[in-house]
Amino acid sequence: INRIKHIRSKHTYLINNKMAIRGSVMKANIAASDALSSNPSIVSRNLSFATRVYEVSLVGKYSFLDLSTTFFTPYLIGGVAGFRFNPYAFASDGSKQYLMPLSTEGQGLPQYPDQKKSNMWQMSLPLGGGLEFKLSDFFTAEIELAYRKTFTDYIDDVSKQYISSGILLAERGPRAVEMAYRGGELPG
Repeated sequence: INRIKHIRSKHTYLINNKMAIRGSVMKANIAASDALSSNPSIVSRNLSFATRVYEVSLVGKYSFLDLSTTFFTPYLIGGVAGFRFNPYAFASDGSKQYLMPLSTEGQGLPQYPDQKKSNMWQMSLPLGGGLEFKLSDFFTAEIELAYRKTFTDYIDDVSKQYISSGILLAERGPRAVEMAYRGGELPG
């Protein structure tokens, strides 16, 4: 992934001086392009994507120190989240093309029963930690690094395989074939 931007709103409920539950809503923009890879075989595939990710999460937070007696504390978080995504790319004619309906890797096609249909709604497990600083009795600031364990490999609509272009053409049409492998668009 080459670019991530996000906006988050959160609300925290303190259980005690070291434990809290936090609910948050986040919007993130994610984008990547094979053209930016250092791997020549990835560059030759010439795929790209962008998507907005909308996430709602509920996490527990454990602070190692009590902010009522110190000015900072390291902390850990862990919880559950639901998120929605819908990857798209721009076709050779410049039009915006949503990728999931195209089944570019056979998702949901009867000829590929192991490739289950993609779902825009998924679950994830946010895990991470950070530092919280007490600025006053009413304000704190946090620096946080969090990882999301997802259960899908299709946020970018690219996973493991290329499928028969003949089957893809018959099932989803020429645009699906165009968007599944774009190496032919490169010079030379």
